[in-house]
Amino acid sequence: MWVGLSRAVRTPSRGDHDSNAAIGAVGPDSLFAGAPEAVVTLLGSDREEAEDLLVIDAGLRTQLGRSGFLDAALFYYEYDDVTTQEPGVPYTIDEPGPLHLIVPVQNDNLASGTARGVEIGSLIRETFPYPISRVGLTPPHEGDSMTDHWGYSQTDLKHYTCYRANWPVVIDGRLDDEAWKLAPPSPRFEDLETPGRPALLDTWAKLLWDDDYLYVGFWCAEPHLRGTQTERDCMICQENDVEVFIAGENAYFEFELNSLGTIMERFYIWQDSYVKGGYDQLAEFDLLAPGIVDTLGGTWSGHAHPRGRRWCFRNWDMPGLMWAVDLQGTLNDDTDVDVGWSAEISFPWTGLTHLADGRSLPPRQDDVWRMDLSRFQWMEEDGRRICPGWAFNSHDVYDSHIPEKFTYIHMSEQEVSTATAMQAVIEEAGE
Repeated sequence: MWVGLSRAVRTPSRGDHDSNAAIGAVGPDSLFAGAPEAVVTLLGSDREEAEDLLVIDAGLRTQLGRSGFLDAALFYYEYDDVTTQEPGVPYTIDEPGPLHLIVPVQNDNLASGTARGVEIGSLIRETFPYPISRVGLTPPHEGDSMTDHWGYSQTDLKHYTCYRANWPVVIDGRLDDEAWKLAPPSPRFEDLETPGRPALLDTWAKLLWDDDYLYVGFWCAEPHLRGTQTERDCMICQENDVEVFIAGENAYFEFELNSLGTIMERFYIWQDSYVKGGYDQLAEFDLLAPGIVDTLGGTWSGHAHPRGRRWCFRNWDMPGLMWAVDLQGTLNDDTDVDVGWSAEISFPWTGLTHLADGRSLPPRQDDVWRMDLSRFQWMEEDGRRICPGWAFNSHDVYDSHIPEKFTYIHMSEQEVSTATAMQAVIEEAGE
């Protein structure tokens, strides 16, 4: 239950007081025969006062088990001295140029009002649409025709078996360790928006794990290597990068990496579960800390997830994270043709505690994680700068922030070997 009393004030800006700008015009003869051109001019006023809003509200939130919540609230809004635009007495001028009729419109504070009412809202949903534990694990398989409770198609979601590494994995950016050689590669990435359309440039990923880390490796063919961003946690997506999303029930982690080895980390918590999931009890997720953003997630496409808004923790760093890149070519030099670049990232299991949701760390046989592995590549097309997205699993929309579209990663305690590599080849050939 809550009760709130607040007041908001908007003071006039310098423009409100001093503006003198034409905001429209009416052509000759539009008003009456022989009339001159009329110019509507917005004039500021030093008489304009601050707008004032008083808010009184009270409400109750009730949890409906694990399936949702019910909200009820009473509210009263009182608006005073609301800014208006009042027409003045027209006049004519003939300097410079032909005769003009000036229609002045001046700022003033002639409006007020109140609003009152009742708001009732609820969210009722199923539990997490994909498995989070070993118990009763029945994930959908490729080709299954189904839709989750958010309305996202579950058809052709991809699956990957992540084997245990029985050789050391050295994080140097090169995928030449024995374990990497035997790890099965993903299929060539496909267009983020169009399922089945292969990535324009060859792109694939591999995964391994051991008792300490989850390993992700990328290969990105690129004829002209580019990279400029060097500041950690800057907007890496503004240039070519690879990305990893790891989902939990009520939160997910985003990792971005460019060809210079610069990274960005973001931790997102669904606002409908911030308190329910206990994140409000953890100092590292204090909403008063710097770097917190109220976001819809992926907004470039205009897509909005039905679950709603998220808290984005831009200053959160995963402890123990390691990464490296290796370039096969010359960076930012278009005079030659490059081969591409590779990347290695090791995510410590201890850093995934907030996403485990009852799963063992390190994992056990048949544990399932949901991950998104993707690449974004800026290029020129018909004189326009575009940035197609390619991913292990298409999302049907230009938005990475859809956990229901993440690939199923099946953890296997079987050590990677020639046998597992051959098995992967046979399975790929049979599809």
